[in-house]
Amino acid sequence: MSFVENLFKDLYQEKLLTYRVSDLLIILSNDKSKDNYICISIETNLNTRRFCYLTLDELLNIYQLCPVSERCFYELISSEQHVKPYIDFEYYIDYNPDIRDSRIGAISCLKILHLLFDFNMKYNYTQSDNIDFVLDKFLALEASTSHKISYHFIHVNGQFIFENNQTFGLFFKGTIHFFLRIIAIHKCDSFNLDQSFEKCTISDLIDLLGESVPVLRTCCTKCYVYSKFITISELAYLLVLNKDNQYTLAIDLCVYSNNQQFRMFDCVKKHKQNPLVISSSFVSTQSVTHSYKEILKYSLLTYHESKDVSLLCQKNNQFAYEHSNHRDQTTHEICELINLNKLNDHMINFYANVSNCKKTSNHSRSNGSSCLISTIDMNIDSMDLSMKEIVSFIEKIITNDPSHLGYIRSCIHGNRNPNVIFFNIGGEYRFCPRLNRHHKRNTTAIFVDLISHKFTIRCKDPDCKNTNLIWHKIE
Repeated sequence: MSFVENLFKDLYQEKLLTYRVSDLLIILSNDKSKDNYICISIETNLNTRRFCYLTLDELLNIYQLCPVSERCFYELISSEQHVKPYIDFEYYIDYNPDIRDSRIGAISCLKILHLLFDFNMKYNYTQSDNIDFVLDKFLALEASTSHKISYHFIHVNGQFIFENNQTFGLFFKGTIHFFLRIIAIHKCDSFNLDQSFEKCTISDLIDLLGESVPVLRTCCTKCYVYSKFITISELAYLLVLNKDNQYTLAIDLCVYSNNQQFRMFDCVKKHKQNPLVISSSFVSTQSVTHSYKEILKYSLLTYHESKDVSLLCQKNNQFAYEHSNHRDQTTHEICELINLNKLNDHMINFYANVSNCKKTSNHSRSNGSSCLISTIDMNIDSMDLSMKEIVSFIEKIITNDPSHLGYIRSCIHGNRNPNVIFFNIGGEYRFCPRLNRHHKRNTTAIFVDLISHKFTIRCKDPDCKNTNLIWHKIE
């Protein structure tokens, strides 16, 4: 048993660590005071996760007793919890040697979020490296190393929160699409793409812009998106090269899923020595004036003390506010760049939204998921009833999470055992049973035994190949 598990056993015997997320959620569903709890997962020495729930004071107590090197904690974000806006910004330094200042792309993220959540018509927006007024609304955390840039930006003291992680994910993906399209349609002496961009996915736009990224960064420093607050050049730093030498987003769009586990403040990943701490590159009022407990509190995505906030929801494929009784309903309608009406119109007119999409392009990118539903390349009508039920069952699994929509890429019988069918899954469904989460790049297959009608999910990551196959009954 690990140090942390023994610590929990000694302190909170009544809150035994569970092995499955579902068990924890069942426990909390029977507790009327569950809103006061913070759900966390703990990475163990066996590379598995244990789950529990704590109050803020209990969590702080654990922090004080547990050394940072043993503090492998992640905040569990379920679909039942409201969430603050946040961003996970990261890229590998070795694959992007032309990026001399890692702050540029990160500042673009902060400016985008500011325009969305804290825009003030009275402020004189000018091009400037001084973003102190933006940082006042954000907690900036960092876990960068000599090989990787890694920032977490969390919006604090805001006037509204999102109904759940998936809704914010759809909202933010639509916003990213909005800005990528702005880059694509803008024209200047150095850049001019003469084609239509209607219904392009995020991946499509990344592909179209990839070859022009160096030009956009160096030549579009005077191409302003809004007043003189943000430029095309700055936005181009949101696109970075991955290990396959392909352009992708520096923003991880895979974190906006149900039961997401997000690394917590001043914690490490197992066998790593770079805790997620206050960023020295983005110093805000919160990091200077607040106590350790206050920073921990602000860093929690699902912890909210103020009741006087509005809730941003998705209803009938449209984003809308549910206003508190005390808040002026015009508060959020002053932004002239992106208000909800404009974002909803953009989603309908230009964005291949997951809620109404029928099929996908032939490929997708891990950080650029948009429309990812496709039909299996088989004649469904010719299948027997049993096979149709299996296909329907598989499709229900891989389309259950809007942030990780998948499709059946191919289907083949086993060579050694023809009673086993292998469903190769495409799109963003990359669930790994060993990690209990989705991979960013490695794909997934689902095995179905036609005799027992049992299935298992198998990750195609070589490091996970020895995972024991756990079969579940199809019901």
